[in-house]
Amino acid sequence: TLFLLLRLWKNPLAYLAPLFYLFSFTVLSTSDYLTGVQLVVFTAALAIYLYEKKYVWISGIFWGLSLCVKAYALPAFLGFLVFLIWEKRYKDLFKNILSAFLTGLILVGPFFINSFSKTYEYLIWAHLHRVAGLDKYNVLLFFLKQEWFLLLAALASFWFVRQKIIWLPLLVSTVSLLIFNDIYYLYLDTIVPYLVVSVLALMALIWQYSQKTKWGLAVLLGFYAAFVAGSFFIYYQQFVPDGKFANAPEVAEYIKNLKPGLKIYGGQETASLVALLSDREMLNNTDTNVGLFSAGILNKEIISQKAVEEGIYLVARITDLPEYGIKDAGIEGYFNKDVFTKNCQELKKFPTGTVGLDNFVGVYRCSK
Repeated sequence: TLFLLLRLWKNPLAYLAPLFYLFSFTVLSTSDYLTGVQLVVFTAALAIYLYEKKYVWISGIFWGLSLCVKAYALPAFLGFLVFLIWEKRYKDLFKNILSAFLTGLILVGPFFINSFSKTYEYLIWAHLHRVAGLDKYNVLLFFLKQEWFLLLAALASFWFVRQKIIWLPLLVSTVSLLIFNDIYYLYLDTIVPYLVVSVLALMALIWQYSQKTKWGLAVLLGFYAAFVAGSFFIYYQQFVPDGKFANAPEVAEYIKNLKPGLKIYGGQETASLVALLSDREMLNNTDTNVGLFSAGILNKEIISQKAVEEGIYLVARITDLPEYGIKDAGIEGYFNKDVFTKNCQELKKFPTGTVGLDNFVGVYRCSK
């Protein structure tokens, strides 16, 4: 989509957009997880492309789809609406808002009709009441360290090119990330496409200036290629292992041979896959995203008590470092630790084989 957009603007370097985007460290390091962020990026970029192609109503539909996938598409959409207001395109503004609203109504409306309170809690309340997870400034500094080339080049692009249809969504998205209490590196994926388009707009300007600047740009591109190669190496060496649950079949096979009838509960990154592979039910199909517990949508104490009353197999990625006095750490976000200590018995631990702190996948039987 970025290639199509830049080609529409007659950018001679449009073919570089997929390479710049796909091999940016941010996209690489978050590509091992199915989170929906790439669908947000695709639908938002496609919405801008379709608008530039004069398909205003359809553009609004794709903005609506983007908003339905993830709430963090909202800042980019607001930035796009600011662009329409800035350009005094009030008819287009109305069409975009209406088509996005109707798209959302068609897709999400039935859920509100079926269960308004639950849908509101999960889709709106939970996001507005999330507690801080990772340190925001550490996340932003890590992003700056990995993507400084794109950031500096994009700032230069703002000074020389100033494409408001790109810069306003980028600006509003960036401000929202700075304000939002709970930020993860994944969210920064949403601004990378705008950075890439801005950078290539600047490079196209340099490319068309003179023959001498073309040579300078070629050197700059060679430098960036080396930078990307380094990022890819860091990603492959340090981050790829953390995205794997390689021994999931082994864990599932072990659970298959345990007492039948007990359901599975545990961390969202392990329990659901193990339940699927071992052909066992999940306890109430509970989504154990710790944000839902911290926002008060789910009650950890009630769920923990219900789990031990019914009897479950608890499956969780844990940190077990006895030399530091750390044992079975990692379940606290979704399971009451006191209930665990009193009612759960360790059955087996499987090494994760990753470089992260969570060095085991633990299997426990919890019952009264």
